[in-house]
Amino acid sequence: MEGVEDKVYNIEIQRSDNCNHVKRVRYNASTITINKSEPGDEFEDVQDVIVIYISEFDMFGAGKTVYHVENVIRETGNLVNDGLMSVYVNTEVADDSLISDLMQCFLKTDFKDDKFPNVSRRMKELKHGE
Repeated sequence: MEGVEDKVYNIEIQRSDNCNHVKRVRYNASTITINKSEPGDEFEDVQDVIVIYISEFDMFGAGKTVYHVENVIRETGNLVNDGLMSVYVNTEVADDSLISDLMQCFLKTDFKDDKFPNVSRRMKELKHGE
């Protein structure tokens, strides 16, 4: 999905815990980069890729709903902007944050929540053809 500022967003939903999810994200981001590039493209023209990986389990086990993963230089703690950001979101941890509340709604068969009226409306349209 094309985003703003020449970024590409990849949203993936994973229900089962049967693979190396971090490497799966890396592989998919690499594939997107290759597919969006042409031979001879300048490296500064390579589009940024933001992967949003939604799972039903806390794959890092730290009790967070959201994990933002970026490259960091160990020795300095400085971020390296290589154009890839991975965001891991899960439905397992319910911490009363807005994103956690939204993820909990996705677990329901009948999605309706006053906090998320646009999402509720769209889900109703998709489920009931309205």
